[in-house]
Amino acid sequence: MWVGDIEISPLIDGWFFPPKGYLGAHAHPEHDPASRDPSGAARFPVGCFLLRTPKETILVDTGVGRLPEDMAREIAAEGYRFAGGELPCALGEAGVGADEVDVVLCTHLHLDHCGGLAEEDGLAPFENAMLWIGRGDWERFVVNREGSMTRGVRAVLEDRYRHGGVLLLEGDRVVAQGVTALETPGHTPGHYSVLVSGGNDRAFILGDAVTCPAQLVETDWHALSDVDPPRAARTREALFRDLESGGGAATGCHFPGLEFGRVIRGAGGRMWGRIEDSR
Repeated sequence: MWVGDIEISPLIDGWFFPPKGYLGAHAHPEHDPASRDPSGAARFPVGCFLLRTPKETILVDTGVGRLPEDMAREIAAEGYRFAGGELPCALGEAGVGADEVDVVLCTHLHLDHCGGLAEEDGLAPFENAMLWIGRGDWERFVVNREGSMTRGVRAVLEDRYRHGGVLLLEGDRVVAQGVTALETPGHTPGHYSVLVSGGNDRAFILGDAVTCPAQLVETDWHALSDVDPPRAARTREALFRDLESGGGAATGCHFPGLEFGRVIRGAGGRMWGRIEDSR
């Protein structure tokens, strides 16, 4: 996807296999063939996005990485399963080394969005990048140590913060020319989405503010991992209204195929339409 002179490359780090009822007692993505693995079980991609502007290289999220066995067992006991660690290969195929990334913007600090900040040996792969993180998430997940986070990622975040390598976000913030971090709380208190704009074109990377396109019409569906479901619902509705009235493409970190789509108003109400590569 190109927006003006900014190239957006979706990268898959792995897969997330949600538990039954993840989107509500009567909702499950198994209705969508694009959200099923070959065995028929529901799955979502664990997506990241590489933005290449004329001057900066920006990575939105780092995937789940390779979870330590003890943590994998712990979250599996709660019905969650992840398979990750493919981001380094995906970056290499895109022609970018981890040391060439200028900014890593984590939409939020759930483990499937920040796990790639630390490698299995504890090293931080994005050594030259400034880390952009919502202050609300920093307070909840780092300061107060709520939620699941690997020891390696926590150590990297705390070390980078001590050395001035973390920028805590409050409100909307320009990341680079044509790239804006948008405060979209609810899924987590410091959740951010990303707006890429150029000329008359816009594209949104929604993180987990919207889990799947079906929420466009199933507005009462919310993810079990939403920290504040009512606020998350208000954020989703505001995003849908903006996309409907102002146009632009959008995708999320768990959308099938990480494909971009548009909100379309028809006789039956809102619909989600997938779009082709714009260039």
